[in-house]
Amino acid sequence: MIRELSELGKKLREKNASEKIVHDALKDEPISIDLIIKKDGSFYKFETIEKILRPAEAITAKKGKARLLLDKAEEVIGYLGNEKRSKQGKNEEKIRDTVKKKHELFLAKLNDYKHVDVIKPVFEFYNSNKQNGVEKALLAFEEQVNEKERAGNIAFRIINDDCRIHEKKEVYDAIIAKYEQQQKNTLKNQLAKCSICGKNDYPIEDVPHGMIKRVPDGQTSGCALVSYNDTAYESYNLTGNLNSQICTACARAYVEGANWLLSNGTMIAIKDKIGKEKEIYKYTNRKNFGTDTAIVFWTRENKEVPELDLFDKPDPQAVANLIQSISKGDAKKSKVISHDKFYSMTLSGAAARIAVRDWIEMSLYDLQMAIATWFEDIRIEAWGESYYPSLFQLASCAQNEKSDNTTTSRIAAHLWKASIKGSAPPLWILSALLKRVRIMENLENERKKESITPDRAALIRLILNRNSKGGMIKKSK
Repeated sequence: MIRELSELGKKLREKNASEKIVHDALKDEPISIDLIIKKDGSFYKFETIEKILRPAEAITAKKGKARLLLDKAEEVIGYLGNEKRSKQGKNEEKIRDTVKKKHELFLAKLNDYKHVDVIKPVFEFYNSNKQNGVEKALLAFEEQVNEKERAGNIAFRIINDDCRIHEKKEVYDAIIAKYEQQQKNTLKNQLAKCSICGKNDYPIEDVPHGMIKRVPDGQTSGCALVSYNDTAYESYNLTGNLNSQICTACARAYVEGANWLLSNGTMIAIKDKIGKEKEIYKYTNRKNFGTDTAIVFWTRENKEVPELDLFDKPDPQAVANLIQSISKGDAKKSKVISHDKFYSMTLSGAAARIAVRDWIEMSLYDLQMAIATWFEDIRIEAWGESYYPSLFQLASCAQNEKSDNTTTSRIAAHLWKASIKGSAPPLWILSALLKRVRIMENLENERKKESITPDRAALIRLILNRNSKGGMIKKSK
């Protein structure tokens, strides 16, 4: 699983290489504020911008570290925000000390690159022209930057220069040179090969691999997929992430791959219930099941799989075309499909970690066959025509209450697996569904609703077909 995520991350990086500088020492970071200074280091003004991503120094974990020339206001100018000021009192000294240490880390990192000429104005900003530089900027920060925007990253820019200082070639070259030297020093005493790529081109270090964001029920700052925080999980005298035997290149690649899967998508226009048009964000490689479960999927060649859209909004004609294509063997004739592979991962957040609840790997042809069989198994004749409920409609029709999101997400995850692998859903789903039907039948007359809806009939048909020996799919073990 991690190998395939790593391969995806490396392919994404290769794809971006023609558009911008790409290196393991660099990583795209958001910028929300420009700190504009003059060539003598004196402060000119702050300028808020629409958040953009630009390559900057890559750091594996933010705690106890600072990034070169790009960071938060605490690090860059030693700013103590309103939120922290309101928490002062009992721990005032501790809070001020924390902000001071962050600022000192930023200055220490800057000092490591004092030999780079283009950074000289920044040194003047903090040292020889301190009064007109950092001290003046600190006083102007709250006046020139709205409170909602103060938490963004700040980048340095010289007045009348379109290129930010940290984006200049000399700075990138210096970051890369320092990184590669550190890698060489680490590799001198290392013989172990990476468990993912099988090479020893990059070191294996006891450092966090990076945080994966937008995981449901996970921390907003991100969750770790690989993490060792207790000696009980360690062996062979290895400490922390050395136990994973994943090199720095593969670690960064799998984190980038997972972050892309969880966030990739586009804005699309839809109409709400009253016909008003609005824009929503549609994920391309992700499906959300409830509030605590997400499924990400991709192919080895990173091709789109339009058949998966049928799970969300089944179109009878498109379903019929797919079933006909499979029955004729048209899909198997495709050279692309015969060589490509499909991957699916079911994720949930568990505090600062990711819980991987399922992993599926299969050929695209087998995937198409499974989807075609799925729709044959859930087909119901309703209103004089073939009816195919969406996967989420099937999952939600068995929940006890409308607010029972946990049950819905669990059922949806099982149905996703059944639809992709052609397996039988667990029988407890049928029990939950029948319980719901009995509740509906026992409601008072004025509240009574149809107990066996087309969605429930389709789910019952699916479960009985696949759990019986005479069904289209053999009974799962």
